[in-house]
Amino acid sequence: MNINTKHIYFIEFIIVLNFIALITFSLFDKKTCPQLSPIAGVTGYTTDCRSIYFNNAIVKDADVQSFEALGVSSNYAKDKKHIFYGGVSLKEVIDPNSFWDIMSPSGSPSLYATDNNYIYCNGIVLRGADAKNFVVNSYTAQDSKNVYYSCARVLGADASSFQEILNSSYEKDSKSVYYNGNIIQGADVNTFVVDATHVGVYDAKDKNNKYSYGQIIIVK
Repeated sequence: MNINTKHIYFIEFIIVLNFIALITFSLFDKKTCPQLSPIAGVTGYTTDCRSIYFNNAIVKDADVQSFEALGVSSNYAKDKKHIFYGGVSLKEVIDPNSFWDIMSPSGSPSLYATDNNYIYCNGIVLRGADAKNFVVNSYTAQDSKNVYYSCARVLGADASSFQEILNSSYEKDSKSVYYNGNIIQGADVNTFVVDATHVGVYDAKDKNNKYSYGQIIIVK
């Protein structure tokens, strides 16, 4: 049997070159790709320069080179094609550059965000919300039709007259009084006031009752 020694030497040469390349890449990779490092500005996301992770699970579809926090202290992150919340891309968002946090009156990001087409709360589309007229208050949010508390619609609330009372957890509209978005049965909307001078005993009152954390109490 004839053996082409030149061919064998060439194959061995290629194998050696591949081995050297593998060792070089491994050394380079270890030097430039550290173990998981946090991504500034957004909680839970890390990178090793090859992939993006959320709580140590790889984030699908994430582009490492363009991945960043949406803004300071935002719960959202973005890359050149996607918006992410909790490690999952929001499929409803067409243009990530149009997506932004809706700020609370204190200037910090609220539960809500928008891409001018939808309102999102904790990464979930708030179905039926009017994105063009959506406003975030201290504890609640509202649009032209509805009032929202913690991502849920406040049933029966009149958006046109709804207001928070003295930046407290109490709210009212033209018909009812609410505490954290829940109606206080029997409360008199016309005489209801928040009374900060009696905190510890009661924190609100109307002509009929006194209240503590939205509940009627008996004060002797």
